[in-house]
Amino acid sequence: MQRLYRRCLFKIAINPFSYAVSLSFAVVSALQFFILQQFFTDVGSSDLHRFFSFVPYGCILVIPALGSFCSRPQSDLDLPFSSLEIMAAKTLACFTWMAFSLLLTVCVPAAVSFFGNVEWQSVLCGYLGLLLYAASAVSLAIYFYTLIDSPGFAFICVSIVLAAVNSIHLLSAVVTLPNFLASFVKTVSFAWHFDASGKGIIDTRDIIFYAVSSAAFLFASAWALERKRGLESKKVSLQKILFASACLLLLIDSSRIYSRIDTTARKKFSVSQFSKTLMEEIEEPLSITYYRSRELKNLYPQVKDVQEFLEAYADCSSYVSLSVIEPSGEEMASRLETYGIQGQQIRSTGKNTTSYSTVYSAVVISYLGRSETIPFVLSTNTLEYDLGGRMQALIRNTKRVVQVAVGNGMKLDADYAYVKPWLESQGWTVVQTRFPGEYREQKLLPFTEYPDVPLIVFGSALSSQSDAQALVQRILRGGKTFIATSPYTVDIANDWSVITGDDPFAYQIQTLGLYFKDTLTSDISNTRLSLYSDQRADGSSASVQTQYVNYPLWPVLPSQTNAANGLAMFWPCSLEFDEEVASETGMKISRYLVTSESAWQSKTVDSRFITDPFAVSMHPEAGEESGQSVVACAISDVDGTLNSVIVGDQYAFVAGMMAYSSAPNTLDTRAMEFLSDTLLKITGETALLELKKNTSSDTALSKVTLDELYEKRIPVIALTLMIQLLLVSGAFAAVAILRRKNLEA
Repeated sequence: MQRLYRRCLFKIAINPFSYAVSLSFAVVSALQFFILQQFFTDVGSSDLHRFFSFVPYGCILVIPALGSFCSRPQSDLDLPFSSLEIMAAKTLACFTWMAFSLLLTVCVPAAVSFFGNVEWQSVLCGYLGLLLYAASAVSLAIYFYTLIDSPGFAFICVSIVLAAVNSIHLLSAVVTLPNFLASFVKTVSFAWHFDASGKGIIDTRDIIFYAVSSAAFLFASAWALERKRGLESKKVSLQKILFASACLLLLIDSSRIYSRIDTTARKKFSVSQFSKTLMEEIEEPLSITYYRSRELKNLYPQVKDVQEFLEAYADCSSYVSLSVIEPSGEEMASRLETYGIQGQQIRSTGKNTTSYSTVYSAVVISYLGRSETIPFVLSTNTLEYDLGGRMQALIRNTKRVVQVAVGNGMKLDADYAYVKPWLESQGWTVVQTRFPGEYREQKLLPFTEYPDVPLIVFGSALSSQSDAQALVQRILRGGKTFIATSPYTVDIANDWSVITGDDPFAYQIQTLGLYFKDTLTSDISNTRLSLYSDQRADGSSASVQTQYVNYPLWPVLPSQTNAANGLAMFWPCSLEFDEEVASETGMKISRYLVTSESAWQSKTVDSRFITDPFAVSMHPEAGEESGQSVVACAISDVDGTLNSVIVGDQYAFVAGMMAYSSAPNTLDTRAMEFLSDTLLKITGETALLELKKNTSSDTALSKVTLDELYEKRIPVIALTLMIQLLLVSGAFAAVAILRRKNLEA
C-alpha cells in the first residue's frame, strides 16, 4: 500500500493545477481575513476564530479539485491491490496534499502575531480541527469520484454536497424544524463540529464524528469499487450492516460520554479556582436555570458552549443544580419578565418572506429565596465573570450598589444612556443622585446622603463651590469615587466649540495636588471622522461625497494596564500632579491612563480652541508641549489602597460620542468596559476583575498604533502572499527535481 500511496501522491504532485489550487486556496483565505474581516482598521482583532471558520467553506471547491487529480476509476479495476487499499492510498494522498495547502495558511497567524497577541496553542488546536475536517471531506470526495464515472459530474456533486454539509446547520435560520430534525442537521454538519476547535477546544465528540465519517466514506468507497469489480457478495452486505450499526452506536455513545480540553491560554472555557472556592461557601441548595430558546440552540454553536460551561460549573458543588428550559408561550414570557428578562428579536429569512422570532438565552440563579439574573448570554466570553458577581452577592448576602451623579447639565438616561444598562448587566444596582446644590432635581437625593456607596460623577461644570468641596472631602475621607470631568464644556450638539469657564471642582482638586492643564490633548493616534456632503460649494445638490479626516482632538489611547483594549477619548484635558502636596493630605496620586508618545497639548488661538476638523492642526505647533500625557489619575491611601480615579474627559461615556468611534453595526464599548473595570478596582473586587480578564481574550492589536497598522496593510498582505508563492514554487521545484532524477534512474 505504501508504494500505491506514493504513486497517488506523485500523480497529484506532478500536476501543475494542484499547485494552482493550493495557492489560490491560501491566497483567498488570507485575503478574506485581512480585507473582508477589516483587520487593518480600528475594528481589527487578533482573534483567529473567523479565519478558521472560513476555511471549511474555502474547501468546497479545493477538495473536489484535488480529488479529481487522482481519480481514475477505470484504471483502479485492474490494480493488484484490494479495494480498501486502493481507496485508502487515494484518500491518504489527497489528504496529504490538503495538509500542505493548510500549511500555506500558517502565514496568516504568523503575520497577526506581529500586531497583537496570538495564542499558538489555540492555533494548533484550530489546525488539528481543520485536519480532521479535511480527512472527512477528502473521504467524501473520493467516495463520489469512485461512485460516479464522469469526473466533471463528480466534481459538481462533491462541491454541492460539501456546501450542504457545511451549511446545513443554518437551515434552522430559514425554516422552523422539529426538534429531532434540528438535532440531526447539527449532527451531520461538518462546519458545526469544527466550531469548537476553531475556538481552542478539543472535543471528543467532534473527533469521533470526523473519525467515524472518514472511515464510513472510506469503506463506502471500497465497497463501491468492489461492486465495479464484480466482487460484491453477501458477506460484503453483512459487513455494511455491521459497520453502519457500529458507527451509529459510536456516535450515540460519544454524545453521552465525552471530554473537552480547553487549550486557551487563560482557560476561558474552564471553571476557575475562584469559582470553585466561592462555591465552597454554599451551605444550602442553589439552583441555576438556563432559559434557552430552541431557535438559538439550533442556530448558534456557541450556545452549546454556554450550556456545557453551566454543567461544568454546577458540578463543582453538590449543592448546585442546573436545569435547562426552553421557554414558550405568554405565561413563560410573563414569568421571565418578573426576573427582568426581555426576549431578543432574531430574523429568519425564507424564500419570499422574512419573519422575526422572540428568543431567550438567560440565566436565573436562586438561593435562600433570593435570585440574581443574567438577562442575555450568547457565549462564554464573560459568563463566569457574570456568574461570579451574582453568586458572590447571593452567597454572601451582599448587594452591589453604585450611585451616578451628572453635573454638566446632561441627562443620565439620554446623554449617558449606556451607563445604567451596562452597569446593571454587570450586576450593579444603579441609583441616580445629584449634586447637593443642584435644586432642579429635587426628586433625587444628593450624593452626600450615601457616603459609603461608590459614586460615579460625569462632569462638574454646573457644580457650586460647596458641591466641589463636598466631592473633595469625600475623596479625602477615602470614599470610593470615579470622576470623569474637565474644566471645559464642548457644544457637542452643534459646532463643537469649546467654552472655557471657572469649574469649582477643577479649582478645589488642586488642594490635593492634582491640576488640569489649560490645553486640549491631541494625538496622532486618533479616531478618523467620516464626513458626508451632498452639496457643492455654491449650494447646489450633488451626489453624496465621503471624506475621511483624522481628528487629533479625539485621541485613541493605546492598550495599557487599566485599558486593555485602549480607549477612545473626546477633547480630553491632561492632568499633572504634585506628589509632595498629595502626601501632605495623606494621599498618593499616580498615573492611571496615558496617551501615546505622539501626543501634544493644543493651546488656544486668540483665546479660543480650534476644533474645526478641517482647520485643526495635525501636528504640534511651535511652543506646544509634546510627548506622552496623563489623562487619568488614581488617588490612593498611603498604604496603596485605591479610592478614587479622576479622568480628564466627560464625553468618552456619552452615547452619541461612542457612536463616532464605533464600527458599522458594532458599538464601541471600550469606555463602558473601562468604567466597570475601574469600579471593580475602586471597590476592591480585584479577584472578580482578574476572573473577567482571564475569561476574555486580549485580541487588541496593541503592538502598533492605528496609523502604523493602516500603513502596513499593503506590505503585510504582499509579504504574506509572496511567502505562500515561494512555498508553492519551492514544492513544485522539489518535485520537478525528484521527477527528473527518477527519469534518469
